[in-house]
Amino acid sequence: MVFLKNNFKLEKSIWICILIYTLLPFVTIAFFNLPMGDDLYFGQVGRDKTTFGAVSFWYNNWGGRYTQELFLTILNPATYGSLRFFWLPPLFIIFSISTSFFVLLKSISNPQVSSKDLLILFSALLFLVFNLMPQIGETIYWISGAYTFQTGNVFLVLLIAIIINLFKNNSSLKTLVLIVLAAVLIMLIAGTNEVSMAYMFGFSILFLIHQRKAKTNLILIWIFLFLIVCLATYISITAPGNLVRAKETGGVFQNFPKAIVESIIRGFFYLLFWLPSAILVTVMCWKQIGKIAKKHMTSREVKLNERRIVFSLFLIIIFAGFFPSLISTGWNAPRTVAPIFIVFLILYFGIIIYYYSYLTSLISKLSPNKNSFSGLLLLVLLIGFSNKHNIMNAYIDIVSLRVVNYNNQISKTYEEMQSSDRDTIYVLPLYAKPNTLPIRWPEHYNRLVNDELEKYFHKKIVMKSNFK
Repeated sequence: MVFLKNNFKLEKSIWICILIYTLLPFVTIAFFNLPMGDDLYFGQVGRDKTTFGAVSFWYNNWGGRYTQELFLTILNPATYGSLRFFWLPPLFIIFSISTSFFVLLKSISNPQVSSKDLLILFSALLFLVFNLMPQIGETIYWISGAYTFQTGNVFLVLLIAIIINLFKNNSSLKTLVLIVLAAVLIMLIAGTNEVSMAYMFGFSILFLIHQRKAKTNLILIWIFLFLIVCLATYISITAPGNLVRAKETGGVFQNFPKAIVESIIRGFFYLLFWLPSAILVTVMCWKQIGKIAKKHMTSREVKLNERRIVFSLFLIIIFAGFFPSLISTGWNAPRTVAPIFIVFLILYFGIIIYYYSYLTSLISKLSPNKNSFSGLLLLVLLIGFSNKHNIMNAYIDIVSLRVVNYNNQISKTYEEMQSSDRDTIYVLPLYAKPNTLPIRWPEHYNRLVNDELEKYFHKKIVMKSNFK
């Protein structure tokens, strides 16, 4: 009995270590974060106008991302004239991502899922999210990217959790509250970015078709929410600023066939990058996933045609996420892949849970999650898988003092811009370039960042070509 109790404590301690190992470097690096490029321009507009005026300005002059524009106005330290509190937004984003996935896990769990099981699943999921998140510097620390793509991810995860809760036996009041929350989240998601909006619209159509065939008594709720999705999508895509941004980025529609081919190629590339870690975590957490699956899995025989349809739909959904950026701008900035990655995780584990009974015969023998030794092995494997990925890069940035040197150089440059009486400021190239912080610094050939700094500090920015 004592052995079992000690074994339980050891396994729990191992997973707490994994959770700390995952989050600690990103929380630490947040305190070295500083504004870059667009962060300052959004802050300048926020200072010059009211909140509504700033959102209206961007909606009419840059795009229909009204949620992003709202967050970059009211949750931007530069709006309030401060450059020293840019550690707060990354902490807010890290906390929001973690909380949203915890809420999702709670919504699909059942009494058989213990606190230890929840800890294991939560730690494993956050490891995947933060270790494999594309372009983490521009989706966690660069707030212009974080408020665009991570807020959409957070709201989408919370929306799925709410939809799951709507299937439970709720009181009339709780159902009404959930419907209102779902409607609010739908409106927010549509205003974050085009990828999250497209996914939400596509999922809502598929879900409405499924519910109509299933003939559930919640069909009227889904019709109402679908109408909200249509309204939110219309508000976003008809923004006058979309045409303005399209002209700046190369036009509304690029080469259609080329965009389709590139979406497929990029989709396969990222799947090959994401799947190994996802499969490893699945095997290690098979026992815990099974406890959740008992409430949601299908017990019927899974036919070959069904497996083909599910697999094809999975690929199509992943590939489709790359299409909006490619067709509108001709390329995919790595930060635009962040919503696709979150959808990949949701679909992947959703399929695993639903078909758990079918997959058990194929994978259960590979699961080493039977004793504390496997927990120690898991810790070693996860650290190994994090090599050259976000988590290991974050630790390297801290130990090598790149984040410290990065912060010192940028802070001194900003202080000079604020305090100097000169009209022209000469800026040196960044000599410390961390892997996990955004690099958006004045250049000779691309003056976009220069222009944004000049608008905020009211100085002429000239890039020096050599170090002194």
